[in-house]
Amino acid sequence: YGGQAWSLKPGGRDGKGVNAPKASDNDDDDDSDFDDVSGREYDDAYQDTIRQSDYEYADQIVKAMVQFYEESDGSIQLQHDILDFVMDHILPAAAGKRAKIIRSLIPSNPQTLQRVVDIGGTFHHRYSDMIRSEGWLRQNGMCVVDNIRVGRSTIPNAGRGAFAQRSFTKHEIIVPTPMVHISRKQLERDQQQPQLLLNYCFGHPESSLLLLPLGPMATYINHSPKPNAYITWMATSDTKGLTNRPYWQDKSVEQVLRKKYVGIVMKIVALRDILPGEEIVLDYGNDWQRAYDGIRASDTAWPLKAQDLRRRHRDRLPRNVGMACFIRSEYKVLRYNRNNQQITQFVETSPRGEDLCIVDVLARHAGNYTVLARVSLDRVEQVENVPRTACTFVDRPYTSDLHVDGALRQVIRIPDEQFPLAWRDLR
Repeated sequence: YGGQAWSLKPGGRDGKGVNAPKASDNDDDDDSDFDDVSGREYDDAYQDTIRQSDYEYADQIVKAMVQFYEESDGSIQLQHDILDFVMDHILPAAAGKRAKIIRSLIPSNPQTLQRVVDIGGTFHHRYSDMIRSEGWLRQNGMCVVDNIRVGRSTIPNAGRGAFAQRSFTKHEIIVPTPMVHISRKQLERDQQQPQLLLNYCFGHPESSLLLLPLGPMATYINHSPKPNAYITWMATSDTKGLTNRPYWQDKSVEQVLRKKYVGIVMKIVALRDILPGEEIVLDYGNDWQRAYDGIRASDTAWPLKAQDLRRRHRDRLPRNVGMACFIRSEYKVLRYNRNNQQITQFVETSPRGEDLCIVDVLARHAGNYTVLARVSLDRVEQVENVPRTACTFVDRPYTSDLHVDGALRQVIRIPDEQFPLAWRDLR
């Protein structure tokens, strides 16, 4: 077309190339707008799923086209012809299966491309209504993030709790919470060891339907026999854009469980005036209180935990505690042991969570260890000269407090007067 040459290939000529990420069919770092298919082999089933790299690729094409137009003299018709040629011939050759979806992100009008760059790229152009004015947000939005904060609970042995960030008047909404509907059977499949998720679900003893709250920090609200808040159904007029389907309360449990999206919204409401800094607490119901009291009454000494062992520095480890080391070994293999496992040298580095490996101590030396470390799912290495500063104690899998036999597993009860009759399928 008489303009300067450029290419969609990475590092094109004369600085005009689009240094785009490779539009392969199995990028592990991609994030999807509509589905999470990260780390899988992409086949035709995911061909039309938009991924993060598609936006990045489209952005670089748009920027290159804008720059090309600025540096080349041509009519509007010529700009259309060039853009059509790139979309029809160059993009399919460079992007393969991803060309179709990448093309859908790029406006067909060349005169629109500069505006795409100005507003921040193809993602912002595609979802231009994501950024709203303060006036629109005040009218249609609901700010709940600053309502409560998480801190150490004032209730003994309760761990963390939710605290008021500001004052609330009686009957004021503290936080709305969409509820995920779950079948009780899924969490109680193993009667001896029911799922921990039960402790966070709301339900009723006469129903097999459980509701898991998704509201910000709602799961941190603890139980108290003297509550200052209660949970109830969200009115349609209060939801302000949240998907709320009150008519689901007239459907059977089976019908609700068939729904593949969240349609139930509840709200935590102030039972009385609440002051800033006051812990927000609910009444979990008599069923929960009896279950908790039963656990406390039968409570015996807990197994020794890793934190205790760090203080006591015992040499022999109990069965439920293991030793772990922050290990980064040299790539060079020093030699192999009799089990044909690599022997490598410890590399001094600051601890990182991803480098923490469960180990077996083979030998203790003055100030360091020789250990057998599982450095990946499929590789075990013998590592020498591991300093004590790189070692710690951890709970072995399924031995922490969460997995102790007889630990509390009890649903939070929704009061009888609020729970729908249509959902009481266990009566």
